[in-house]
Amino acid sequence: TITLIVTDDTQVQVPDAEFNPPLATNGWYRGLGLIAPNGYKIASAENGNYDSYIEVGNGEYTNYSYWLKNDINDLKVQKNIANLKVDDTVPIIISCEVTDITSKTARINVKATDQLSGLTDTSYELGIASESNGNDPIIEKFSGTKDGGYFEISGMTANETYVFNLIVGDVAGNEAVEEVTIVAGKNDLSSGQLSVKNGTTYTYDGTELKPGADQLVLTIN
Repeated sequence: TITLIVTDDTQVQVPDAEFNPPLATNGWYRGLGLIAPNGYKIASAENGNYDSYIEVGNGEYTNYSYWLKNDINDLKVQKNIANLKVDDTVPIIISCEVTDITSKTARINVKATDQLSGLTDTSYELGIASESNGNDPIIEKFSGTKDGGYFEISGMTANETYVFNLIVGDVAGNEAVEEVTIVAGKNDLSSGQLSVKNGTTYTYDGTELKPGADQLVLTIN
């Protein structure tokens, strides 16, 4: 077997492998593979298994090497790719907690991490996953850092159930998704107005006046 190592002074022109996918996101490739050029097979090591395609593992490579073998004469050629970055792992959502629930508002607190390409303070998104019978909620802009923060929710309707999708995306474009359900609280009696007749007892359950509720009893004589 004849082995040829290509250097800057080598005159043999051997085409490079084709990237699949061809484009990177912020300099990072996701699930990267290399396709051998026509007339060649490719391997990740000189004495490896040569085929038409190899997968590149996750990592940051200062100089990634692969090998091509000519189909006609088995001539082997080493190729190098400088500053190659590959990440096809999704971020890890450490925690997601709903707090400060009222009849109209709530807060979603989130923490996340990523092992390779990393997160930024723009990595966090929140969207409405399903419609409810109440008002469309208002999602405020994420407040926090790359390590986590919170979303403020407002404009909800009392007693309605809302489902959100929390999306955390790393620099490479990988996304982790978690479903978040919020049940809006009952109406605050102090924020409404009651109109009652003298001598009649009413109860208020957060949505309407009716007898038999166990929330609050008002008796006016």
